[in-house]
Amino acid sequence: MCPDRRIDKIAASLLNRRLVPKFEQCHVANIIEGLFREKRHALTRKDAKILLDLDSHVRVDTDSSDLTRALSNIIDNAIDAIPERGEIQILVK
Repeated sequence: MCPDRRIDKIAASLLNRRLVPKFEQCHVANIIEGLFREKRHALTRKDAKILLDLDSHVRVDTDSSDLTRALSNIIDNAIDAIPERGEIQILVK
């Protein structure tokens, strides 16, 4: 993602952020799968390999926006850090 777009996205999310988190049951696997779909272009550019081992039954009580933002940042950092033809592995149990 272009640095300027990333900054705009972060600023917009901070401005739209709720003051009080909305806690709910979140399916971690669904969030991770959705994020990788969104980021497939960045992965394709690096010819990266993705290995996901996701237990679809794992849920956490959290604000889904906060969890999505945190996982997105982790995945972005992994994509930035891996070399060409690198590999990202995520295990959720």
